[in-house]
Amino acid sequence: MEKRLDYAKRLSIISLTTNLFLSAIKIISGLVGHSSVIIADGVDSLSDTITTLIAYMGVHIASKSADESHPYGHERFEAILSKILALFLFVVALGILNQARIEFTDPNRNMPTLFPLIAALISIVGKLFLSGYTMHYAKLMDSSIYMADGKNYLNDVLSSIGSLLGIYLARKGYPIFQPLFTLVIAGFLFKISLELYVESIADLSDVAAPPEVLEEIRKITFECDQCIESIDLLKSRRHGKRYYVDMEICLRGDMSLYDAHAIAHLVHDQIENQIPEVKHCMIHVNPC
Repeated sequence: MEKRLDYAKRLSIISLTTNLFLSAIKIISGLVGHSSVIIADGVDSLSDTITTLIAYMGVHIASKSADESHPYGHERFEAILSKILALFLFVVALGILNQARIEFTDPNRNMPTLFPLIAALISIVGKLFLSGYTMHYAKLMDSSIYMADGKNYLNDVLSSIGSLLGIYLARKGYPIFQPLFTLVIAGFLFKISLELYVESIADLSDVAAPPEVLEEIRKITFECDQCIESIDLLKSRRHGKRYYVDMEICLRGDMSLYDAHAIAHLVHDQIENQIPEVKHCMIHVNPC
């Protein structure tokens, strides 16, 4: 947990610094250089600073140990904050969509200068770095909220490429492409927000473990002891990124309580030790 939190701190510092720098460059160059698409791109980068703070809060709270008020741990707080982040990205996308609408209806579009073009190039390089850096550590942490952040940065690269093309074409006499690419940026954000929202719902709705995990549980169970005659019940529910498992196994009715407990304990330990996706396994013994 400490290493996970350390990764989150490192990611947050790099992300906040880079995004604040990029958003300042893009918004200023857009205002000075008459480019609505680079302003929208800059607002997107500014919103990324908020998404980074939300992501860090989620990982920080989820890393806390179980306590009296949360005896099952705090992992679901990451999913709760992921849901908030998804809604925030959706609102930002609506704002950018509205900006495109205003630009489409503006008959007096100014010709963008060279400054927004340079800002778009800087943004592409910066966001490529952030995307690779964030997704690398998101995999190490197994964090959906940071993985969404990394995908958002990758979409930002495409957005900045769109901004670059929009500005270039506007300078060539086709100003309609600026609001068109602003729409593309909004579309990317809508997609990310929807994916993150759906995943957070899965984290919070006690969805079952994948079939391959359940099959591995069955395999390990029958390998533990030949006295296990059947599995009467096997249920699982997602808790954050891992699963709670409830299982009923059938043992001979004449077996001593001590021996039955020893077998149940062995099954419990083997499942938790061999399957990292399982957070806790509860075993109940039925007589056959």
